[in-house]
Amino acid sequence: MRQFRAELRRIEIVRFLAGSGMSLFVRGTQRALAQRFGVSEATISRDLEGILAERGRSRCCPLCGAKPLDEEGVRAIKEGHEKSRRWFGLPDNDQNGEDDEPV
Repeated sequence: MRQFRAELRRIEIVRFLAGSGMSLFVRGTQRALAQRFGVSEATISRDLEGILAERGRSRCCPLCGAKPLDEEGVRAIKEGHEKSRRWFGLPDNDQNGEDDEPV
């Protein structure tokens, strides 16, 4: 039953992220997701890792459909939002001059 709830939550997370326009690369997103889904940030982190790992090496990101996710990409995501931004080819925070807090 616990695995079923986790899988259901992962589906809901993907749907929510796709519909909301929230970015996984903005500081505070995991905290906001944890509050929304009533679980800990560690649980959300494991959920996101599972969501991304399910896509495999040959498939694209489940959220934006852009770059195929490989082991290097998964490692970058685990290491933090700055490394993952660089891996996806997004500008560093200091280059775009924008605040990195979620809206």
